[in-house]
Amino acid sequence: MRITEKLITNAIMDLLRERPYNRITVTDIVKRCEINRNTFYYHYADIPDLIQHLLQERTRELCRTNRRFRRPLTFVFYLVLVADKYKKILNNLYHSEMQPYLEDVIMSVCAHFANRYIHQSMQEASLSREDSKLLIRYWSAIINGMFSDWLKHDMKYDLPKVVKRICFLTAARKTLTTL
Repeated sequence: MRITEKLITNAIMDLLRERPYNRITVTDIVKRCEINRNTFYYHYADIPDLIQHLLQERTRELCRTNRRFRRPLTFVFYLVLVADKYKKILNNLYHSEMQPYLEDVIMSVCAHFANRYIHQSMQEASLSREDSKLLIRYWSAIINGMFSDWLKHDMKYDLPKVVKRICFLTAARKTLTTL
């Protein structure tokens, strides 16, 4: 990413941590970056265009992560920790005109990580193509549903804590059913 684009994306992220999306203007961004409006418009058509570029770039970075997940809830927990880091930004985007775009991005990230996990497992477990597609759809829906619920409830509950508890309960359930 070029220096000016990095300045602009850092500015919008800082502003989204401070106030709602609909209260951010191009003037706020250019003042924060100490650039002129023409420079902003050279790189982005408007603020929604900037947000789309920002989310695309962050999604690419996240999806380049080369972590190996041994269990499905470990990749869920990883995504939850990333989302929790950007909690205020996600909340402000969710309660704005950018909500549909954010939901699409979350859905694609969930599908990407579910796909990665299942393909890693498929090699070890000899899953059929149909079964792997079914599991990808299942885990994508589970994760997307968790994020959707968290966002709809204004992130008022501690999602990492909830996922840790789910990990504990599912591990305990396995132990209880094997007794």
